[in-house]
Amino acid sequence: MEREANMTKYVFFFFDHIAVAFIELKFFIFALERWYAIKNKGKEQHKGSVAFTILGGLALLVSIEIFFKTWLFWQFDTSEPIEHRLKKGLTVTTSVGFLAASYILYIGSVVAGVLLLKYTKGYIKKLRLQSESLAESFELSQSNRIADALRPMIILYVGCGLACAPTCVLCYIMVFCDNTPYLKKLFFVAGRLDYFNLSLYSLLSLVVGLNKFGIISKNVVLPTTDVIYNADSHINHFDLLADMWDVTKH
Repeated sequence: MEREANMTKYVFFFFDHIAVAFIELKFFIFALERWYAIKNKGKEQHKGSVAFTILGGLALLVSIEIFFKTWLFWQFDTSEPIEHRLKKGLTVTTSVGFLAASYILYIGSVVAGVLLLKYTKGYIKKLRLQSESLAESFELSQSNRIADALRPMIILYVGCGLACAPTCVLCYIMVFCDNTPYLKKLFFVAGRLDYFNLSLYSLLSLVVGLNKFGIISKNVVLPTTDVIYNADSHINHFDLLADMWDVTKH
């Protein structure tokens, strides 16, 4: 029973690692998708499949990275017990050095997001000058919606990074300066706090994306009009009904 519980825990660690990698590389993924979509604009055979190809390829690469990292810890980190070595390989926040490297990827993703927003705005200006066909008008509309969604998503992304900045500083102190038991305990707490920040960011980012792309519809309040009836018409109506009732009775 305990072995099955541990296996389930390791499986959750594995998928959690992939999810965190997607967040760290978020704007690299967006930039690659937009570049490929614009490059192959008008080619129906590529339309709609590029996003799944990129996500599937990235999931495969991250899976290989996880297995390789776990193998390295298993083979060479012999001072730690086996369970801790597996946890270091499968999770993001257990290894100080790996988490420090993850922050470098995050900064690169922020730069990619800013460049993507700048490029998208330039592409919109270009489309406005040459937008003649229905396909170009549709592409202009889609690019406008993407640019409108990118700005708040980048702001949220940077805000999440600032919330995790103390952990980043702690990681580099532990890697290059000192690694005391007190700092290890502090790192353990900081890692849990980072997970909370990532969860909050993911939720807010999802809401912003759904709202910007119109999936969350806004409530439309229809104006109401007060209808004023003539009191005499009511009286005449009921008098007519009474007369008809009397005729029927007789």
